[in-house]
Amino acid sequence: MGATVVTGKTVAAFRNPKNGEVIYILFEQSYEKNCYPHTPSWGCRAIGTFEQVLKRVFASAAACESGSLQIRSGDTKPETYLKSWRLSFNEPFHMEDQEIELKLGGTSMYDTIPESQVETAMAMLERIGRQDVAEALKAGPVKVSLHRDVDLILGLYGVDTKLPVWKIIDDLHGLGYADESLAPKVGKRDIAIPSVVAYAVDNENVVVSLGNGPLKHMGWRYSAVGQYIVDVAYPIELQSSFSCYKLIQEFRDLCIAAPELPDNTVITVSPAKSVYSYQQENAKKLAVQLRLYASVDAVPETYETTFGAVRDADERYLLSTLKEGQVVWTLAPSVDVGALNGIIASGSLHQQILF
Repeated sequence: MGATVVTGKTVAAFRNPKNGEVIYILFEQSYEKNCYPHTPSWGCRAIGTFEQVLKRVFASAAACESGSLQIRSGDTKPETYLKSWRLSFNEPFHMEDQEIELKLGGTSMYDTIPESQVETAMAMLERIGRQDVAEALKAGPVKVSLHRDVDLILGLYGVDTKLPVWKIIDDLHGLGYADESLAPKVGKRDIAIPSVVAYAVDNENVVVSLGNGPLKHMGWRYSAVGQYIVDVAYPIELQSSFSCYKLIQEFRDLCIAAPELPDNTVITVSPAKSVYSYQQENAKKLAVQLRLYASVDAVPETYETTFGAVRDADERYLLSTLKEGQVVWTLAPSVDVGALNGIIASGSLHQQILF
């Protein structure tokens, strides 16, 4: 199995000289499991505010659930991965200022601003008022400061950009002394935990309702947990530090213990609500397999069936291939979701358990 194996983590930080905000730089030591020899190397993973880089950490934690991100001994849980990063955040190393050379153009993976990103980069520089750098880059390479020009660095190589930060920050160069004053503040706000209800579609796939919202197909259990880590656990962790570990574990347990979706659940399918032709075809093929229509050409824009009909026809796999927007899952009014096993309660009761 191909996987990235993480062997070390380091957090560096410095204060933005313009506003005093702490900027974090994350380094991770790793190797690829299917490449030999297994020689770990350090690489820069992210740069940004605590909120921004923690988003990248949680995205990586989601990959732990699928097994595509591991440690030397094998699979690791997202909770364990997140805990190790939080320990690194407790005492970050001071990141010294350094000179970074930027250059437009090129097709190599190591080019700082490759040809494919030149237009986007120039627009960003103009947007943040750094026309001086934009004009200088047109004439040739430009050297900027990691500290003084951090707004420019974040605009080009931040968490939500298309340019990876390892293009400009190499290895662990620039790390100084450990500085606890740069550690992120601990969030202590009381947060309402959204309720969660899950049902099994088959041995792997689950549909989930978050915060009393509509049921949504979240894919295989590991995929559902990965989405929950990024979409739910991450924003809660920002407000209430160290609360995510129990939430993730509870959600995983809920997905594992999820009861089968009731047979009388109404499934409304709209084939065209996907940009992928194979999903459109599968939605129509499902209707034919259920003997609702004689041919795929006869399938209308929207049709209805029940989960029981899909299960009896042994077409749960075909149903699971459809895009979230193609399917609406509606529980029958007789289903008392509160009485079913596997529900995470919301509100003060859960707060008391969690904190």
